[in-house]
Amino acid sequence: MDFAYTAEQDELRALARQVLADRATPERVAAVEATDERIDPDLWAALAASGLLGVAVPEEHGGGGLGLVELCILLEEVGRAVAPVPALATLVLGALPVAEHGSPEQRARYLPGVASGRLLLSGGLTEPRNPEPLAPVTRAAAPDGGWRLDGVKLGVPVASSAAALVVSATSGDGPALFLVDPHGPGVTLERQEVTNHEAQFLVTLDGAPGAAVRLPGGLAARGGRVHRRRGHPPDRAGRDLAPGRGRGRGRRGLHRQVLGGRGGPAGGPHRAAPPRWGGRRRVVPAAPLVPLGQADRAQPGRRDPSPAAPW
Repeated sequence: MDFAYTAEQDELRALARQVLADRATPERVAAVEATDERIDPDLWAALAASGLLGVAVPEEHGGGGLGLVELCILLEEVGRAVAPVPALATLVLGALPVAEHGSPEQRARYLPGVASGRLLLSGGLTEPRNPEPLAPVTRAAAPDGGWRLDGVKLGVPVASSAAALVVSATSGDGPALFLVDPHGPGVTLERQEVTNHEAQFLVTLDGAPGAAVRLPGGLAARGGRVHRRRGHPPDRAGRDLAPGRGRGRGRRGLHRQVLGGRGGPAGGPHRAAPPRWGGRRRVVPAAPLVPLGQADRAQPGRRDPSPAAPW
């Protein structure tokens, strides 16, 4: 089994390294980290113009239709340059769940903006004093037919600049994912200071409206109605087996698992072809390390004073 990178993947790495080296200079990084948002919009736009932000976005939504390998190459180069851009928050915590589990309307609303660099996404999966992300303490209920969320999320990156947050919560049937407007009713943002200088927030949800991205047991939101995805048998624990999970673990299975699509050929001069490999390892982003004492300072009704970025 050959685990070497393909020539196309090496070209993607070289392109990302060139864009980052030209713009993420030490002087520029220091200047951006001195701002409130700590995001370099010019660098983000350059990554979008090079087709790099859409590397794992399905082709039908303006992306390259590739997978985790190519996305991790980009993330590695962003970290290598210490670039002040929300690549992990937008491309992994936000875009991947929407691409895999979102409704056609949700995908059309958010994914083209991610690929073009017009909007940011983020995700709230970590909670104070809860070491198990698969069992969120945040609760979701639909007393009037619409989902309402109550809970606290810790260390949510770029929440004040994001168009939406992918938030985990537990409904009556189990854990699920929801899209929440960080500037909507029932949402309070409190800025947190962390060691990597990223803008992270304590997000308090108090009856905040949410749109279901994925519900327990393979249920998915479609046009305001809830139905079970067909053709995905449950596993022994009763969970839905999405395409590529537990079967078809090669390139095709991986692309379907992450993107909900086939991962077609390249769509532009700088976009790599799908990887030709059969790897079995999964890459899971680490939870941010934030002192739990910071969670005690959450004050319901208090919003972060900094305005949202015009992404």
